[in-house]
Amino acid sequence: MKQIKANMFDFITPSSTGFIIYHGCNAQGKMDAGFAKQFREAYPKAYNDYLFHLDGFCSPKEALGSVSITNVNGLILASAITQEYYGRKAEYVYADIEAICNSLINTIGRHPNMTIHMPRVGCGLGGLSWGTVHDCLIEIENEYNAEFVVWYL
Repeated sequence: MKQIKANMFDFITPSSTGFIIYHGCNAQGKMDAGFAKQFREAYPKAYNDYLFHLDGFCSPKEALGSVSITNVNGLILASAITQEYYGRKAEYVYADIEAICNSLINTIGRHPNMTIHMPRVGCGLGGLSWGTVHDCLIEIENEYNAEFVVWYL
């Protein structure tokens, strides 16, 4: 796993191709803060696909671990449903580590041999510790021969 201390959107543009941008989303149809907000602004088609994806589930819980995939001229955008709800209470954990792991495995299965770029998914507004997510990512990289590039500020 490679980690880069920088804003991904300063280096990856909407015309970039040949890899995956993966990020975690809530199951409420909101991308109004953090990385998701930047993602929504950069890739409005992916946001619309995410909303359509959510319509296929009866409940937020049912959507956990699923992933909406959008292909924009060879750039694969993966909006993973990693938390049922969203919020800003620092003492609350919104993100679900199992949903993160399952959605990453799903993404790798659909697009093998592609490098996956992502923020520290589930951390920050999601409330998970980076150590917990890091361990999950290392395990998946080793088991599925995946390559992750994690961007953080």
